[in-house]
Amino acid sequence: MGASIMRATFRAFHYVCYSLVALCVALAGQLAAQQSPLEEIVVTARKMDESIQEAPITVNAMTEAQLDDAGVTQTADYIQLIPNVTLAESQTIGTSFLTVRGLSRVRNGELPVAVVVDGVLTVNPRQYIGQVFDVEQIEVVKGPQGALYGRNAANGAIIVTTKAPSFEPEGHIKLSYGTKDEVGVQGSYSGPLADNLAFRLSGRMVQRDGYFTNITIDEDVDPYHDRTLRGRLTYTPEETLAIDFKGEVSKHDGKAIGFHWPGIALFGVPIPELGVTGEQVMSEGANLTGIPYVANNPDRGTRDMLSFSVKIDKSFDFADFKSVTTYDELEASSTVDAAPYFSGFDDGTQHSYVDVEGWSQELRLTSNSDSRIGWQVGAYYLSWERQRTTVTGIDKGQGIKRSVTVPEFDDSTNPTGVAPGNFLAFLEDSYAWAVFGSIDWQITDPLTLTLAGRYDKETREQNVNPYNTAGRVYTTADASGVNQPYGAAACEDGGIANVNCGAYDTWTELLANTRPGSDANKKEFSKFQPKVTLGYLVTDELNVYASWGIGYRAGQFNYPGVGIISTTANEAIEQEENNTFEVGAKWDNGSIRLNAALFTSKVDNTQYFPFDGLAFVQVFEDVDEAELDGFEVEAAWRATDNLDIYAAYGLTNAEITAYQERPATVGNDLPYVPDSTFNAGARIEYPVGNGLTWFARVDYERRGKQY
Repeated sequence: MGASIMRATFRAFHYVCYSLVALCVALAGQLAAQQSPLEEIVVTARKMDESIQEAPITVNAMTEAQLDDAGVTQTADYIQLIPNVTLAESQTIGTSFLTVRGLSRVRNGELPVAVVVDGVLTVNPRQYIGQVFDVEQIEVVKGPQGALYGRNAANGAIIVTTKAPSFEPEGHIKLSYGTKDEVGVQGSYSGPLADNLAFRLSGRMVQRDGYFTNITIDEDVDPYHDRTLRGRLTYTPEETLAIDFKGEVSKHDGKAIGFHWPGIALFGVPIPELGVTGEQVMSEGANLTGIPYVANNPDRGTRDMLSFSVKIDKSFDFADFKSVTTYDELEASSTVDAAPYFSGFDDGTQHSYVDVEGWSQELRLTSNSDSRIGWQVGAYYLSWERQRTTVTGIDKGQGIKRSVTVPEFDDSTNPTGVAPGNFLAFLEDSYAWAVFGSIDWQITDPLTLTLAGRYDKETREQNVNPYNTAGRVYTTADASGVNQPYGAAACEDGGIANVNCGAYDTWTELLANTRPGSDANKKEFSKFQPKVTLGYLVTDELNVYASWGIGYRAGQFNYPGVGIISTTANEAIEQEENNTFEVGAKWDNGSIRLNAALFTSKVDNTQYFPFDGLAFVQVFEDVDEAELDGFEVEAAWRATDNLDIYAAYGLTNAEITAYQERPATVGNDLPYVPDSTFNAGARIEYPVGNGLTWFARVDYERRGKQY
């Protein structure tokens, strides 16, 4: 980012903070004695319990009561209340585009943050989107958190704490009804099974008709049916030992990947059902909403998840020991027309499939003395296996058959195409390990210094499916002795002797004349992630802090052979590295809180997802270098004992500074990143007698320009 933009950002940050501080100070003297204080929130973002206002870190937290007040029932509901954090949901339930301070998750990629649920690190990004219920607290931490949370915590962490089993019987049930016959049911029950054994069972189910209708087959395009069941068991055989068992199962049925593309009209293709022209596309662009759905096949997606974890906490005289063991399964599938803006049978079909199975183990030892120096050391191991398949087929009007590891052959009612991008499949065996540690030193009563570091290493091995069509080579070499890649390009210099080169029409021809270019690919990623934090408690009301840290997100493979058939993509993308400096201040006089933070980051190899229309494949790319800077300001005011008001503003400048594959984009904004976010709201609550309370809340969100 140029110096002038940085200076402008700092000036804006200064003026906004100064104005808000002046307003708060003026109000504080008049109102502090009149109202009860705002609720104090204890956070665990640094893996220790501390007041959110005293923690030298930028973190937003919502308690159980606040989540309930805001009507939070799914992931997007709380994300939209956090400045400089946005979420776009598209395609199947597991495909989400989370953006935190300029870093985003891209399609098929990893999240830019670590997601930790009840102390358990989530393995797969497709697990993140879901129902929110029976939750005690959610924390959203910003900035690199790799030193504490490891892989993929490139720009933050999201920490979810569900309600623990209770030794006092308790339970609840909630019912809801909404537009398009949406019915929601959620509930929980907890109680003791023995003097040292307690359980909790909770769940949520939501079912809704679609908002849109496919006019060709007269069916809902986007129905939504999600159900999740969670069980926890807490066993405390002795005062210094606690064992927590948790299991969760979730099933989802809904829409898949049926995008609309009005831009097809730019090619002069007559599609009267869509009702748009090339001139409209040029003049209205993304404002062309309300286009009818006309695909002749239903657009459907599913996701099934299963997870188990065991946590063991043991206290010794000098330290607390924690062991976390997890096991996860996820299967997601989607089927839809290849070109859902056509209603005929000749437009093709597409099917996408993901199957992930993994387990992890973390061991951690944390000091528990009252000395001025605290410490933490630990180790982590993760192993997972992932099957991914994307298929483009021929639509004969007889539905779409799933092809996972073996394509549908020529005589099928739904045969798979044989062009280089038609059947892409691999099985990935991967593992990662890490060692970490931190030291917290209270230099003086108001001054603290934290040094943390973690070394992560990740190995990914991609085993190529023998039917994978991209990256295949002809079994007969050309005149120079080279086995050319399968495709029409091999014919440019006269072809290959005795071979009908080019794109074959049948699997019989393809398998007889080509073979996979490779059987397996292997790549390693590693990074030491340090973090230094300095906090200073200026007064009982004012806390200031500064930090510097590095976070990283591992690279990953494209589909095998994509680097050959795509003009811009490589076989794999490099690991992303985020180097960030941040300063912040937190002020709290009881009834008014004002928090502000300023950050600047340099990011290497930030991830980007384009669809390569020429090769007709999904690809990963990495933007060589980008610079991010911005700020956040948040204010909360308890105006009266019955009225709370809040506001927050975030600004992110995200600029591409180097991009070898696409040099013309240097100087452009990074995609997916809103340049600003604004949140404001208020809640009011009055007791009306006989145990009843009248309550109302309003929230407003605005996002700035986003590419």
